[in-house]
Amino acid sequence: MQHWDMRSAKDDWFNMMRNGKEKHLSHDVAEECIFEINPESILDVGVGPGVTYERIRERIKNIKYVGVDISQIAINKLSEMYGNNIFVQGSLMNLPMDDNSFDVCYTRHTLEHCEYYEKPILELFRVAKKRVIITLFHELINDDKIVIKSDRYLNYYDRSKFINFIKTLSSDYTEISVDNNIVIIINKE
Repeated sequence: MQHWDMRSAKDDWFNMMRNGKEKHLSHDVAEECIFEINPESILDVGVGPGVTYERIRERIKNIKYVGVDISQIAINKLSEMYGNNIFVQGSLMNLPMDDNSFDVCYTRHTLEHCEYYEKPILELFRVAKKRVIITLFHELINDDKIVIKSDRYLNYYDRSKFINFIKTLSSDYTEISVDNNIVIIINKE
C-alpha cells in the first residue's frame, strides 16, 4: 500500500492521470461495456485519481457510483475535490460491500498488482449483480509470471488458466484485445 499512497501523494502523477495524458483506448471500450447495460449502479475498484468517475458522470448523471482505492491519500484527494462520500478506502482482496450490491463492478489496471487474480475476481463477482469488467494493462501470456517489485506485484497471467477460472464463474464472458490491453467482460448468469 505504501507505493500507492506515495504515488497518489504526487500531484504531478495525480493531475497527469486526471488530464488524460495517460489515455488508453481500452478505457473507452470498457466504458461502452458499462453503458450498454444501462446500469443504475457501479463500483469502480482502483479509482486512483477518479478518471472513470469523471467520464461516467458525464454520461449518466444519476448513477449510484462508489469508488474504492487502497490509497487513503487518493480517497482524501477525491473526497476533497468532489465534497461527497462516494469514495471509500478498501482493498480489491476484501471489498467492503454487500453481495450483489452493484449492477457493474469495474477494475482497471489493478489485477496485475494483486498477489494472484482468483481472490479479487471472486470479490468483484460477489459484489456485482449483472456484470464484472476487468481491464489488464498487458496481454495474457502462456505461463504465469509473478513479479514482485519492491512493495508491489507486477504480474502477467497465463491465458488458459485465467480463462478457465473465468469459465468457472460464467460461460457468458468476452475478451477484447485493445492496444495491448485486455478488457474482460463477465456477465452473471
